[in-house]
Amino acid sequence: MMVWFDIKNNPPPDQVIDIWSVEHGRLTNYIYRRNYMDIPDNNFFDPFVSGPCRIRDTTHWMFPPKPPTERV
Repeated sequence: MMVWFDIKNNPPPDQVIDIWSVEHGRLTNYIYRRNYMDIPDNNFFDPFVSGPCRIRDTTHWMFPPKPPTERV
């Protein structure tokens, strides 16, 4: 089951997650970057592989779904 968490419940740092951005919608495989360069409120998300960088308008996050276990 996929569950979205409010961004106020900080995601674990350095773990790959999916996020919901006001501008971009659902973005997959992002990493939470907390207090980059020790600047207050400079929290953002960066892509693990590729995608828009330094997303700051995130409202929700979730753990990525597990891959299928059955073969077709």
